[in-house]
Amino acid sequence: MEEKQLKLMYSENYKDIILQEIADLYDIDNKDYICSNNRKQNLMYAKRLFVYILRTKFDLSLVEVGKIANLHHASIIHHVKAFEIFKNLKGYKEKEMYKIVEERIEQTQVDETIRILQQQSKEIDKKLKQLYNLKNKENVRNKRKNLCR
Repeated sequence: MEEKQLKLMYSENYKDIILQEIADLYDIDNKDYICSNNRKQNLMYAKRLFVYILRTKFDLSLVEVGKIANLHHASIIHHVKAFEIFKNLKGYKEKEMYKIVEERIEQTQVDETIRILQQQSKEIDKKLKQLYNLKNKENVRNKRKNLCR
């Protein structure tokens, strides 16, 4: 039984990264060919992997996947089922390719989280500096009041 994974929020950034990784794996010159209507075998395998990732890692609906991958809902269901079959058969590389793309997605997620946390840290540092300045001004005022007494 597979362990339950947290679903990711889909973005165009993920789309570009996933398509480029899949294009590299299947020796496709242009990542945009994956979502084309071309039925070459390597493009079909690539599209199958892309659709499977969108459904499993991002938990997107059939309509959402259809818009992204330029497919009808029936084709999406077919691609997902076909990928699951090939992924579990010996002699096919789908499982390894899925792992490679999955690792790239996780690496991207870590990089994105680091970027967000660094930005938040900068904002917190800025706010702390403002608060320390206010505190110092208040301390100076209090010292002046004490001097005047």
